[in-house]
Amino acid sequence: MVGGTNDASKVGIVMKILVFGREIKIVKIDKGSMDFYMRLTSFYSQFQAVVVNYNQTVKAIKTNFSEKRALILLRQLEKATFELVAIHKKVMEITAEFDKKSLKTEYSRLKIHPKYFTK
Repeated sequence: MVGGTNDASKVGIVMKILVFGREIKIVKIDKGSMDFYMRLTSFYSQFQAVVVNYNQTVKAIKTNFSEKRALILLRQLEKATFELVAIHKKVMEITAEFDKKSLKTEYSRLKIHPKYFTK
């Protein structure tokens, strides 16, 4: 018994809906999709942490190093930033592709004509 109803009760509800010709929407929940989005959320939070650290790093470089040394370090940081941008674009592409392939909401419309219930 789940949520106060048992399986027989659920079947009864489905049969009533079928008999009275109402539309039924069936949504499939895919564990792989949920796992993908959980990992994507984790990645996004890590990406945000990198942005915060980036801002702190730029400030530290400007205050703690000479202008010449700071310029060298900022160029290295800029190169790493371009790599992060490329990774971000790739993640966005993969996410869009995943949405197209895996997250199509599947609805089945079940309408049964009353003539199928007559003898």
